[in-house]
Amino acid sequence: MALAFVLECGETDTPKSEDDGVVVRPSPLPSALEHAGQSASATDMPTRILLVEDDWAVRATTREVLETRGYSVTEAPDAEDGLQLLRDQEFDVLILDLFMPGHDGLWLLDQIDPPPPVVIVFSAFEYVSQARVKAQGGSKIARLLKKPASPSLLLENVVSAIDEWRAGSH
Repeated sequence: MALAFVLECGETDTPKSEDDGVVVRPSPLPSALEHAGQSASATDMPTRILLVEDDWAVRATTREVLETRGYSVTEAPDAEDGLQLLRDQEFDVLILDLFMPGHDGLWLLDQIDPPPPVVIVFSAFEYVSQARVKAQGGSKIARLLKKPASPSLLLENVVSAIDEWRAGSH
C-alpha cells in the first residue's frame, strides 16, 4: 500500500485552520525529526517517496531534505510520469504538486484506484481552493501543506502521515 501525502506549505511553520475547513496540522510526535532520521532497518517505517513536482528547483530541494533524513525519493516532473511510476513501483508516500503542465495533480488523484495511497499535496493553492482539493481527493488525502514550507515542517508532516498510515495498517 502506498502512502500519498498532500503537502500545502505556508509562509510560516505555524499550523492554521483554513477558511474552507482544511486544517494544516503539525506532527503530534515530539521527536518527529529524530524519528524521520531513522533508517528503514532501524524501524519498519515506510521510506519510499514519490515526489511529483514540475518545478525542478522545488523538486531538488525537497528531495535533498527528504534524503538527508534517510528517505528514498523518486522524482516525476509531471502527473503522467507520476502515474506511470505509481503503476510500475510501490511507494509509501506520494508528495504531489497540483498545478503542472499537462494533467494536474487532481487528475492524478482521480487516476488512483482504491485502496488509494495516503496523499500529501504540496501546493501554493493559487489556482484551486483547498476545499475543492479536499472534496475531489477525499479520503485519499492525508495532509494539505502550502508552499513554501520549512524543512522541519515538511519532515514533521511526512513522519506524522507515515505514523498514521502505520497505525491504520495494523
